[in-house]
Amino acid sequence: MDFGSALEIVTKYGLQMLTARPGSSVTAVAVGRKDRGSIVGATDFSVSAFVPKKLTETELRDAGIQSFSSLYADVVGAPPTTVKDVDVVETGSPFEPIVGLVIPAPQHGRYGGNPPTLDAQKPFASLRVGIGVTNPVNAYPAMLSVGTIGFYMRDDNDNPYLVSNNHVIGRSNNAQPGEAVVQPGTLDLTTTELQLMPTLAILQATLQFRRVKMVVLVNEDIDIFDEQQVLWAMATRTQMDRDTLILSDLPGSMLDPSLPPGQATTAKLGINATWKLHGGRGKPAKSRVPDWVLNSMRFTDILGSYDRG
Repeated sequence: MDFGSALEIVTKYGLQMLTARPGSSVTAVAVGRKDRGSIVGATDFSVSAFVPKKLTETELRDAGIQSFSSLYADVVGAPPTTVKDVDVVETGSPFEPIVGLVIPAPQHGRYGGNPPTLDAQKPFASLRVGIGVTNPVNAYPAMLSVGTIGFYMRDDNDNPYLVSNNHVIGRSNNAQPGEAVVQPGTLDLTTTELQLMPTLAILQATLQFRRVKMVVLVNEDIDIFDEQQVLWAMATRTQMDRDTLILSDLPGSMLDPSLPPGQATTAKLGINATWKLHGGRGKPAKSRVPDWVLNSMRFTDILGSYDRG
């Protein structure tokens, strides 16, 4: 069976195959390669049914379950003796949603399994396969969503395409060219990280300027012309694995001596040194040495006995 014919059958009859027999163990119906090899380069396809466990004819009869080939023939209206391009795939276990699973809003994206080798909650400079994405237009912040990037592909004219969830990044065919796609998806972020999204957008926009290579964002209580205050904010209000943004291939200056000759694009750094709320805890007061103490100190008294040898 060619791919078009298999896809047409799944599209037209798939839902009916899943619901025609309440006692059926079929959990999904899809187009598959008939010889079970890679889908790339395949020419012979089948309509595949996915079941928790494959059963013999005797086991099917004893359990009162109709075989998929018989079910296929009934739904499609084909004589049973002509049904050949079907396949049954054992999944190993049924799909069973966890009943009663409730995740507190501040813990979105932070539960289950071992820590990932790649931080899927940290913004990326370019979209990465296998990590959640969101189209925030007409949704964020009122609604959160996430879809996964499956893979990239190119057509015969070398035009690139992104394969993902249409209802998320394509807004169910309502998206317009130029709408943003952000990664990670908003549903994968914690409440604190969602609050930081506008800040990250400011950093990213500022780094687009050609002569800007690093940006540090601070609160209004920090004097941006006082280097010591800016460094203090970075030391006391920043977690580098959470509050930094590194972007590659941005417009730079060819006068930058760290770039190879002739290269005009560079990597840039954004640092969010603003205060973040943690469990409702307010911003701590600044502690400083009183002026009368500073004025009474003489470094010669402190260093007088220091042995320079």
